[in-house]
Amino acid sequence: MESLAPRLVEFAGLITAGRDPYEVLLRHFRVDNAWDQPRWSRPLARERVLGIINVVRPKVVVCLGRRAGNCLDINNYTWNAWETRKLPPEMGTHRFLVSNIPHPSGKCRVYNDLDERKRAHFTLRKALEAAERLEQGESMRSVLTRLRV
Repeated sequence: MESLAPRLVEFAGLITAGRDPYEVLLRHFRVDNAWDQPRWSRPLARERVLGIINVVRPKVVVCLGRRAGNCLDINNYTWNAWETRKLPPEMGTHRFLVSNIPHPSGKCRVYNDLDERKRAHFTLRKALEAAERLEQGESMRSVLTRLRV
């Protein structure tokens, strides 16, 4: 994930001021891999993602890539599409907001287009704004309404 940090920092519009981009990224976002094995397994990746969410209890999740999004039943890249999700009943009642952007790896050519990078910027900035509003006690419904504007 450290290799993706410069792109994510750029997309989010964060200032590095000579600091390590990974450290800057971690000041604003928690970063976890859905899967770190050579062979993809959606059921195991989904279990891992839900396990992380169950422990960390984030209020906002941005999935990086189609596979990560699919772990939370997001099946497309509608830019700035925010939805509420909740953990399976056996894990509790935790609810969170989720969106998905294309994976920022060098293999993903979508970001060769400046407009696509701007869309990623918008989504990541909205994620930071949403997390802040939720931390301040604003309701999830109100924050979701603001995100969809």
